[in-house]
Amino acid sequence: MTLLNGSRDGTVPLWCSEKFLEAYGNHATLQVVEGENHTITRHRKEVVASTVAFFQEGFREMKKNIDKLQQFHFFVSFIQIKDIFATLFSQSMIQGLLI
Repeated sequence: MTLLNGSRDGTVPLWCSEKFLEAYGNHATLQVVEGENHTITRHRKEVVASTVAFFQEGFREMKKNIDKLQQFHFFVSFIQIKDIFATLFSQSMIQGLLI
């Protein structure tokens, strides 16, 4: 999580974001935009660029996790198919012996 706060924000004072940062620990960062209020108008381009970079990194991480999940799903599916065939093969062998 990234917390973004203007240093002159009167709506959400900086101390509020600092408290959230304490609560989130290593799972958050705080970006303070010097001289900005709540609407962040003078440094908008930098803030937008930073926000886009944050989301891009998040999407990259999400894709890695999805890829890992798909690989795991394939592996589990393969094991299940293998077990199904093994079960069918054993049953047909047993049935063949009984006939």
